[in-house]
Amino acid sequence: MKKISKTIFFLFLLLIIGAFFGYREYSDPFNRIKRTGILRVGMTGDYIPMSFLNEGTGTYEGFDVELAEAIADELGVKIEYVPTTWPTLMEDTLSNRFDMAICGITITDDRKEKALMSDGYFVNGKTILVRTEDIEKYKNTGRYQPERSHCHGESGRNQ
Repeated sequence: MKKISKTIFFLFLLLIIGAFFGYREYSDPFNRIKRTGILRVGMTGDYIPMSFLNEGTGTYEGFDVELAEAIADELGVKIEYVPTTWPTLMEDTLSNRFDMAICGITITDDRKEKALMSDGYFVNGKTILVRTEDIEKYKNTGRYQPERSHCHGESGRNQ
């Protein structure tokens, strides 16, 4: 009976230790990243110039790709890109599908309440673009000039 008790105790102890280390890895992504040598980065791949999937090459490109690569280089690990979508971004983040998401994400109070967000790293002031040879035509901005072409997005989604 003592032998069975010791065996059960030993198995129970292994279970507790395994649970502890499994929890530790899940709760501390840095340990998993260093152990596996892989940084999992969530990207939507649809937000030029931040991150976009080049369908011709099958690779991600953009500012955020360069940022992710710099982070991975600093950590001495490789990147595994994990596709996500805007509607599932927060759910995917919270369910541990990836270690971080980098895809031109806007800081919002709702997102800050649910997840850790870095300080903003890209100031994106929208601007007006005109040809330099037409600059004199736009000196007087106080009146509407119907002979000019105007462009605008069809919605508020950077179109």
